[in-house]
Amino acid sequence: MNDYERFLTSLSSYSKLPNSLDISFIMPNYPRENSSNEPSLIYAGGEITISFPFFCESTGFPSYLLIRTLTGASTVTIEGTTYSSQENNLLFLNCNLHFKISSYSSNWTFQILYLREDFIRSYFSAFNESNEFIYDIKPYSCIPTCFQNIINESSSSTVLSNLYETKWLIDMLTEICVAEQSKTAPRIAIPKYLQKAKEILEDHLDEPFSLEDLAEELHVNKYRLCREFSSHYNMPPLRYLNYQRIQKAKELLFKTNLTITEISTQLGIENVNHFIHLFKKETGTTPLAYKQEAPASIRELYS
Repeated sequence: MNDYERFLTSLSSYSKLPNSLDISFIMPNYPRENSSNEPSLIYAGGEITISFPFFCESTGFPSYLLIRTLTGASTVTIEGTTYSSQENNLLFLNCNLHFKISSYSSNWTFQILYLREDFIRSYFSAFNESNEFIYDIKPYSCIPTCFQNIINESSSSTVLSNLYETKWLIDMLTEICVAEQSKTAPRIAIPKYLQKAKEILEDHLDEPFSLEDLAEELHVNKYRLCREFSSHYNMPPLRYLNYQRIQKAKELLFKTNLTITEISTQLGIENVNHFIHLFKKETGTTPLAYKQEAPASIRELYS
C-alpha cells in the first residue's frame, strides 16, 4: 500500500466536493518523481486554495503534516480537542492521531507538506512537549522562505535538490522546536551591548560593515562579540546582517523597479555577484529567479 492509499483508507468522512474535484486534491504533487533514487523526507505537498465549506476526518495514518495558513482560517480537532489556525500560523500535526480539519470560511489558502514518519518523530516530540500543535510565525521567521523554496523545488528531484529540501525542512523544524523549548528554559538576560549591536546592524543595512567596525564601535573584543552574539541570537553578527539584507532585498524586488545591481548597492554590497551569492545561499535561488517565479502569495506578502 502506497502513501496515498494509506491516507485514503484512513478517511472516515469528508465534505461533498464539486464534480471537478476528488479528495486527491488535498495531497498535491503525489507521487513526486525521484530521479536521484534517494528517499525524500517529503512525499507530497503544494499550495491549495479552498473556496467552499470543507472538512476532512482521518482515523490516522503514518505521517506528519506541516500546514502553513496564508489567508483565511481553519480548525483542526485532534483527539477531541479543537485548535484554530489563522493567517501566519503553522500547524504541525502527527497524523497517527485521530484528527479532523475543517474550513467554513469563504476562502482558505494554505501550503501543505506531507512528511515521512521516522525522521520527523523526534522533532515533533520536542515541539509537542507541552501539547502544542500551532506555531505563530514571527516576522523574522525563516518559515515563509523555506516553505516556498520546498514547494518551488517539488517538480525537481535530484541529489542536490533533495539536499536543499532537507536543509529548508530542518531549518523550519529547528526554529519551531527551539522556540517551544525556550518557553520553559531559564531566561538569560541579553547584555546591553549585544542589544546595541543588533540595533546597529538593523539600522545600517545600507552600509558596508565589518566585524572589526562593529567591535570598535562597541569597544569590545571582536571574538567575544562574535561568540556572545551567536549564543543569544543563534547566528554571528555578519550573518545576521546579511540575513536582514536578504529580507529587505525581497521587499525591494516586489515593491520597486530597482535592478539587481541597484538593490545590491542600496543594501551596502558593492559587488553584485557577491550579493547574488548571498541571496542564493539564503533562498536557494537568484534574486531574478525569485522575483520571476514567486507565486501570488509571496508577492502579496512583500507588497
